Amino acid sequence: MRWMALVMVSVSLNLAPVSGDEPLVQRYLHTGQLARGEQVLESALEVAPEDDQLRFSLAVLQLFRGVERLGQSLYEFGCLPENNMPFLRFPVHRNPDPSTITYPTLRRILIGFQADLAAAETTLAGIRETEVKLPLRLADVRLDLTGSGQSQERMIDILRKMMGRDFRDDKDNPDFLICLDRGDVAWLRAYCHLLMGMIDLQLAVDGEAAFDLQADQHFAKPKRRFEGPDQERWNRLSEVWQVVRFKDPARLRHFRLHFLKVCELNRETWAYIRAETDNDHEWLPNPRQTGVLRMPVSDEMIDAWLQMVAEVERAFNGQKKLPAWIIAFFHSDSKKGMNLQVFLDEPPETIEWERLKAEGVREKYLDGIHPDVDIGAFLRVGRAFQNTLAVGYAAWFN
Repeated sequence: MRWMALVMVSVSLNLAPVSGDEPLVQRYLHTGQLARGEQVLESALEVAPEDDQLRFSLAVLQLFRGVERLGQSLYEFGCLPENNMPFLRFPVHRNPDPSTITYPTLRRILIGFQADLAAAETTLAGIRETEVKLPLRLADVRLDLTGSGQSQERMIDILRKMMGRDFRDDKDNPDFLICLDRGDVAWLRAYCHLLMGMIDLQLAVDGEAAFDLQADQHFAKPKRRFEGPDQERWNRLSEVWQVVRFKDPARLRHFRLHFLKVCELNRETWAYIRAETDNDHEWLPNPRQTGVLRMPVSDEMIDAWLQMVAEVERAFNGQKKLPAWIIAFFHSDSKKGMNLQVFLDEPPETIEWERLKAEGVREKYLDGIHPDVDIGAFLRVGRAFQNTLAVGYAAWFN
């Protein structure tokens, strides 16, 4: 049915003949024709709506389009390459003639990226076939990160800049071939929710005053540029963050729900990955497989990770509380823990740090009933991932 759908779409859209050797999506990823590819795959899915191979292909293309649009926005507004802020670290070239950036503009950029992630996640969520598989040669995926209409950036170079590793050095896999399967469907969905949750958390807070104080460190042409010595900048930033104001507090609940979905999908990911018996260019391998990243995975790592995920889940759904000793960092007389679910679902209008130190956490957020989150679960992950590699493994595991 898939090939009949692709042939019909190819004829109707006047495309070159479809080959069965590699997935059609790769043609559009390698030529950088992402918008065209999305049109073709959506049309093919209309002909064959039960085809999860097509659906997987469309979702991957939607993800790349979202990344491309984020890159174009960062380039348009002159995002500086030495950025270390979330979502601004994406490597784009310096724009010789950038547009002026404001805080509302930055929020619109993040909202747009979040919408692209949501579209891809919705497509991925429609996949039901357990044997789905999608081979992709990532080295030659091309993106247009300047909005010029020329897809000149190769994915292999983007990965090298972001990860500090040149995958072209792998002589056994110079095309950086990966074969995505059902476990990777869940992994990609989890990553979409992770990033959407991070955006919700960032957009929940009113960060305009802080943005204006440091925009020149992240963008080439901010509308408001701080003029003064660095010490004065940091003093004023410290004053600004003495009171945290929420611009869109409802996003805190969305953040919580996204992270609960991440936890659910982590379990699904590893259930599928652990059940695999092949060994074919795995993105996320089980202990019997070899991954394309050449990072070994053990059952101890997976078990420790899932135990930590369970603790995160219990904290976010209110079954466990943040321990009192953590709350005591803010108010030494605190004898109760804090219910994170209540705080995120019913946040205060502001967080005033001086008031917090003087009076403690508000009574409605305190919890003397539920057990404490097991902080040891987080420490066990660090040991299982050999501590120095913990951050890299955590970003990979999701």
